[in-house]
Amino acid sequence: MKSKENNLSSVPSCPSFLSSRKRRFFSIYRIIYRISYLFLFFLDMALEIFIFLQELF
Repeated sequence: MKSKENNLSSVPSCPSFLSSRKRRFFSIYRIIYRISYLFLFFLDMALEIFIFLQELF
């Protein structure tokens, strides 16, 4: 029983570090994705307004 507990306590030390790095990477990726998505959305809106203004004049 004690050996099992030791194994359980020693094993997650490496994957937890990897998971934290992965989590950080994914959070950064998500932020970049959101910014790019918002940028594309505003670019699309600007193009729509530009086309609309061109049609008016």
